[in-house]
Amino acid sequence: MERLCPGSQASRSVGYQYTKAGYFNRLTSADYDFAGFKSSQGDVTGLKGGGYVHVSTFVPDAERRADGSGTAIYAEFYREGFPDGYIWQVVRVNESTIGDQHQVATTTLSNGNVVFVWTDENAAVDGSGSCIMARVFSGTGIPLTGQILVNTTTEGYQSAPVVEALSNGGFAVAFLSRDEGRNHNVRLATFGAMGARTSDDFVATGNPDGNQTNPALTALKDGRIVVSWTDGDLSIRAQIFDAGLPAGGDDGNGTGGNGNGGNGNGGGEPDPIPHTLIGDGGDNLLDGTKVHGLIDGLGGRDTVTYASSLGHVAIWLTHVDFSQGDAFGDTYQNVEIFIGSSHDDEMFGDGQAHEFQGGAGHDRLVGAGGTDTLLGGKGNDTLFGGEGADHLDGGDGINVASYAEASGRVVASLQDSGINAGEASGDSYVSIQSLVGSAYGDSLVGDGSDNTLTGGDGHDLLVGGNGNDHLIGGDGNDTLDGGAGTDILDGGAGINVYVNAEQGEIVGSAGTDIIQAMVSFVLDEGSAVDGAKADENAGAISLTGNSSANTLLGNDSANMLAGLGGADELSGAGGSDKLLGDLGNDKLSGGTGKDSLTGGTGRDVFVFDDRETGSSKSRADTITDFKGRSGDKIDLKGVDADAKKRGDQKFSFIGDEKTFSKAGEVRFEKTKGYTYVYLNTDNDMAAEAVIKLKGSMDLSKSWFML
Repeated sequence: MERLCPGSQASRSVGYQYTKAGYFNRLTSADYDFAGFKSSQGDVTGLKGGGYVHVSTFVPDAERRADGSGTAIYAEFYREGFPDGYIWQVVRVNESTIGDQHQVATTTLSNGNVVFVWTDENAAVDGSGSCIMARVFSGTGIPLTGQILVNTTTEGYQSAPVVEALSNGGFAVAFLSRDEGRNHNVRLATFGAMGARTSDDFVATGNPDGNQTNPALTALKDGRIVVSWTDGDLSIRAQIFDAGLPAGGDDGNGTGGNGNGGNGNGGGEPDPIPHTLIGDGGDNLLDGTKVHGLIDGLGGRDTVTYASSLGHVAIWLTHVDFSQGDAFGDTYQNVEIFIGSSHDDEMFGDGQAHEFQGGAGHDRLVGAGGTDTLLGGKGNDTLFGGEGADHLDGGDGINVASYAEASGRVVASLQDSGINAGEASGDSYVSIQSLVGSAYGDSLVGDGSDNTLTGGDGHDLLVGGNGNDHLIGGDGNDTLDGGAGTDILDGGAGINVYVNAEQGEIVGSAGTDIIQAMVSFVLDEGSAVDGAKADENAGAISLTGNSSANTLLGNDSANMLAGLGGADELSGAGGSDKLLGDLGNDKLSGGTGKDSLTGGTGRDVFVFDDRETGSSKSRADTITDFKGRSGDKIDLKGVDADAKKRGDQKFSFIGDEKTFSKAGEVRFEKTKGYTYVYLNTDNDMAAEAVIKLKGSMDLSKSWFML
């Protein structure tokens, strides 16, 4: 796998990401407009419970900007327990997009959150030439704060920040400050776990004169901070400082006081002291916000709630070290129901049956194995049932049922869940507007509302039903049926077919986009569609291309296919079809039936296979304008030259010989007005296939693709 690495060209990086379109959506660097960018500088930090974060400054090319202006900061979160090199989450760190953001550094705090610091060239922020920013994220890539201005000094230019986690749960930032005399000194500032300032920045080098560079930080176990730097005489110097953080430090809102740093809700305190909460054997409602230890419901149907939490929670039943917020440190026994906070929560089940209630916020609920009930509540939620017959109720908002991590093909229908198959088998839906498929060939069906269906990899069938739907095929050869309504159809890569798309919009994609037509159809100039296919029930209709390279596909009736300009591919399928390539170097295949093939100008290829050649003159396909000397070809590679032998044999050309001597020979015969090509695929003297060319001519071996 190619990665986005510091100092290298940012090539295509592949992984999985949380998005509102689905849990673990497959993504590439193109989803973040990374393609063509260079990653000029970066940093890495390990995550609590496994995994790591890689953060980089992305440098755009001359035509684009990473965040709408200059350079930008992006972080990739990789988690232990998932395939090597797969991305758990990708986020843009900086909120400000004016000017350049660069010189990024990162570290992991004692509560498992991650802090990033960087230089921001937006002079409007603090009135200086540049400033230092910080921002705190959860260990799963969720932003917990906005941008935090690190420097209090506003003279000159601030640059080159470094950051270190402190033993009290907060962090320290050192950076260079350049005065009007163009000398640098090292300044130091400290913060609580959620970014509330615990000291203004001050000169950390003792002597502000001269020029100090290359700041570095180390936190000691006793809470003191070591600052080192390169002095003007190129010597290495250091100072040791007390942390100077007030008791309690930071409540996550910059007001000081009552936070608990270890549980992810702020705090200048270390990790909280674990407790034990035990039920009474009945149906218990247990408040998990202050436990940070074992919660055991004993008998009955028990509920653990985090509804009073001041920040988001992440609950992991299989990887407890990944838990965040007030769920940090909690382990569970005999608990069936979990209630989240009013923020953006994450809940991950195991092989047992559980009920997850997201509450308010944009939640991600993952049932995994077992027969789970996932209730999103308010907000735009993503529900991932996994194996087992699950009940998915999104609640308010625009909600997603995702099968992105399914181990095989799924059939999922919002209209009739009784037809569900694969990991969607037995699932039922309430208030679900969007479906996300697997990496296999899925069938996703919408209902009467406005649905978003995302196929992902594989050859998918997406059926929107009524409503104004958005269908996204992804990789693979997909079929997108918008149904009634004004739909947006995006097939993605591959050869894609669009059904009932007349009233909607087809988004041009990296693949070949084909509209399925019920009536005769003409492609408009400049259309995002690459071609058309006659519906099997449309009867004998005509399909006409435009000046671009088109793909036109007939049905089993007698169709008229006209490519017009461009290098077109025309395939008649069944019926006695008329194919006209017209301008351009075209490829024509009549299919079964007695077909008429006209290449027009250009170097055209007439394609035949075992099913597409009549066995007599009266049943032969006719090429009306074959011009071998102008570059036309007859392609016989799809015909097995010797049906008696295993494999696919090639033909040998014997010119105008009167008879065959063995299987696998091609000869021609001139008559008045026509030339016939005969193919022998067995050991008798009779031809098994005949092709008719208009005009009497001598044929050359080089005009055939044998």
